[in-house]
This record gives sequence, C-alpha cells and structure tokens, in this order.
Amino acid sequence: MSEIKLNRNKNVDIIRGLAILLVVLGHTMTGCVENAKDSFLYQIVWSLQMPLFMLISGYCTKFRKTVYTFSNFGKQLYKATLAYLLPWGIWTFLVRGIIFGCTSLLNLKYLIYHMDAGYWFLVSLWMMVVVFIFACYFAAKSSNPFMVRCIVYFIGMGFLSIIALLMGFSFLGLKLTLYYMPFYFAGYLFTEIENRFMNKKWYEDSKNIIVALSLAGWLFIIVHVNVANLNDSILDINLRIVSSMLGCIAVSGLFSGLSGKIGVGTAWAGAHSLEIYLIHYLFLNRIKSEQLLQIQTMEGITVLTINFMLTIALSIIVIYTINQNKVLKKIAFWKD
Repeated sequence: MSEIKLNRNKNVDIIRGLAILLVVLGHTMTGCVENAKDSFLYQIVWSLQMPLFMLISGYCTKFRKTVYTFSNFGKQLYKATLAYLLPWGIWTFLVRGIIFGCTSLLNLKYLIYHMDAGYWFLVSLWMMVVVFIFACYFAAKSSNPFMVRCIVYFIGMGFLSIIALLMGFSFLGLKLTLYYMPFYFAGYLFTEIENRFMNKKWYEDSKNIIVALSLAGWLFIIVHVNVANLNDSILDINLRIVSSMLGCIAVSGLFSGLSGKIGVGTAWAGAHSLEIYLIHYLFLNRIKSEQLLQIQTMEGITVLTINFMLTIALSIIVIYTINQNKVLKKIAFWKD
C-alpha cells in the first residue's frame, strides 16, 4: 500500500475505486438476478459507474504534461495508444478470443460494430484522450488556452459525430464515446475551477452546498425515473446525462475522503482499476441457481452478494499473481 500513499493521489484512486466496484456490481446484477434493471440499486449503479470513470479520467488531465511542441504531441499520442489500445487488443483477441474461445471477438467485422461485446471502454477513453491531446496542443500556442481547449474538444466531438452519422453510431462504439465525452470534459472543467478558486474563502462552503444540492437532485431523478431503461430521444439522453452528472458530483464530494480499511481498500481498487476491469469478466456469476432469482428476495440478494465478492476476490488473486512477473505485468496491463 506504500505505493498508493507515496506516489498516487488517494482521493482520485478512491473515486476510481468506487467506479470499478460499481462496474463489477452492475455486471453481476444483470447476470445472476432477474429484473435487476428495475431495482433502485441498479439505478444507482447504472447512473454512476461509467460516468464516474470518465469524469475522474478527465480530472486526471491535471497531471498531464503540457503539450508545447509537435514532438510532445507525438509522444503523448504514442503513450496513450499503448496504454489503452494495447491492453484492449491483448485481452480482446489473445485472452478472451483465443485462450477462452470467445470466437465472436476474433471476427473484426462483428467487433467493429459491437464494441460493447468486449472492452469498449478502453477504445472510447482512447478517443477522448486523443481529442484532448489535440486540444492541449492547440491551446498551448494560444493566448487564451482554456477557450481554445474547449473549442477544439467540441470540434473533436463534432468530427466523431460526423463519422458516426456516416458509418453508424455503433461503429467503433461511437454512440458510447459521444455519450460519455461530456463527463470527461466535466472532469477537466473541475480542474480549472480548482486551480482558479480553491484558495478563495468561499470555495469550500460553495462546494459543500453544490454537493448537497446535487445529491438531492440525483436522488429525486433516480427515485422517480428508471434512467437505465430510458429511450434514446434527445430528452431522455439529456435526462440521463443530468442525472449521472449530479450523481457524480454528489458521490465525488461525499466519498473522496474515505478513511480506514474501507478507504484503503477502495483506493487499492482505484489504483488497479484497469486490471480489475480487464479480469473480472472471467469470473462473473460463478454461482448459479437453476433459475434466475428475483433481486427482491433473500435468495437473490445472497447469490448476488456471493458472486460479487467472489469475482472481486478472484480478480485480486489473479492481479497479484500476474504482478509477480514483470514480463506478464507489462504484457497484460502495460504497467512497469
């Protein structure tokens, strides 16, 4: 745990840890209990899991080096491509495709239009990072870097939208990428707010008020609306975005300061969120009943809890095992 304490931002890892635990819980729910998507718990999970990931990824842009030269631009683009697309390729084709026999993932034509069958998150996040690197490159040469960064980022969204219109929104998971890009940008905006106003006397009180109001607004929406089952109309999409944005603000503000064993465990999950994301699919829902159980029943809750804990435990064991070998660690997760 010393690595987390000395070299990482604990609050960032805690939020990222919450997000990956919610991802595992969501996947567990939809696989081992019936009517999971109609439950209040799933509304919480669905409205937070990926938006929270994207928001914290955008927040982490504050740790990115400024792109002043074309050489810096190329290096960051190269590093981002290796960090996201290499693990995606290894786990999609080699691990799940060849080793575990998921032959549909070896069909490129199928995969290109069904990214959500595999590790779509890495490809979508890579697109966002690439767009943001472009934005930073142009912003560094401007007298108003914030404005230029915003403009170029939204031009990038427009460019991806045109591709989606031409090729279809399922092409390379562009529907998901475009949906989550505002959350990535919101994370970046929060870094700007922090940098400009964190030392102001009113900042902390204002943040607490915003977190409280966001919590109230988020709970009101998910109590009265099944956001996970909304359609893809403009109104419904915006309602989902507003709900998730309010939830992300509330949860980030309330849980970033977790302490004790829960805080340490969640921070560890955040520091190893990539590994958990890649591995947990292999262990989902090992405990099964002859028929799907209702989530409202004690049997359903018991099976859900056991499967969730078993998936996390087995994922941790595999992560620790792989990390004992530097070559495996590099190949599997592209980490030193």
